[in-house]
Amino acid sequence: MRGVGRDHDDRYRGWVITFCVLTSCLLWFIFSLQETYTRVLDLPTEVTSIPDGMALTTLPPERVQVQVVGEGVQLIRYYYNPPRISFRVDGGALDVQAAAREALGNVILQSVSPRTVEITTGPTQWKRVRVQPHVEMQLKPGHRVIPPVRIRPDSVTLIGARSILEGIRFWPTERRTLGGVDDSVSTMIPLRDSLAGLIQFDTREIAYFANVQEFTQAVRMVDVRVTGMPPGRQISLDPSRIELTYQIPISQFDAAQESDELFLEVPWAAVRDDDSGMVFPALRTPPYLYVLQPRWSPSSLRYYDVLADEDF
Repeated sequence: MRGVGRDHDDRYRGWVITFCVLTSCLLWFIFSLQETYTRVLDLPTEVTSIPDGMALTTLPPERVQVQVVGEGVQLIRYYYNPPRISFRVDGGALDVQAAAREALGNVILQSVSPRTVEITTGPTQWKRVRVQPHVEMQLKPGHRVIPPVRIRPDSVTLIGARSILEGIRFWPTERRTLGGVDDSVSTMIPLRDSLAGLIQFDTREIAYFANVQEFTQAVRMVDVRVTGMPPGRQISLDPSRIELTYQIPISQFDAAQESDELFLEVPWAAVRDDDSGMVFPALRTPPYLYVLQPRWSPSSLRYYDVLADEDF
């Protein structure tokens, strides 16, 4: 029983000591907050008033350094929730010290750096420019982007000082890297805010769309055709059918293998102007097929049996 009583007394003494220590700390903190201190603070700035029809061409410093004297309770509030120094632009140099004194209230302001700032303005203008997306897609093997890549909106209205806008031809987005892409992409991308505070936008982001497809290799025989031949003319090509090897999206494979609009073309003008007896065909593809890396052999063809004509 003595052991139990001793443990109880020890716990009680521990609680008393803890209470005393905490009370002492609290009283020290309260009295400390009533003491006067000298501190240096970094205060953010903002522009609150600009003349009508004018826009900023320069910005004030983002932060102003001030040295103040005040009670601890005031300074700790400014440390965790610093007031903003507001500038009203009306031409000429702005008095930072006066603006800081207005923002700080009752504390004593000893010094300000910088003491004055110059904020210049110019006539306001608006301008519509195209958006330039900065997107890098890291595609999985065998995948490609089928153009065109689409963005909405494709242009943005800028509002700012004329002297700033006149040199802008387009506006970029933030840089975005998309990794491991194996399907079509639809995402929102913010515009770059490189002139924050000087230019306003009518939109802050764009929608970005890219058609990504998996490709495969295809092989088929295609016709070689002379196009644009005038009436009364006839020409034979050797050979008239050639094996074509190409890359095609898997989703278009069947259409490409069956299409009569996929063929090799020899323009009549190439035959008319040739004096070597050989012509070089080019691949003609329909607009609904996206054919890549086409190759065929032979790359040149002989032609014969051209009918004579007085216009030849």
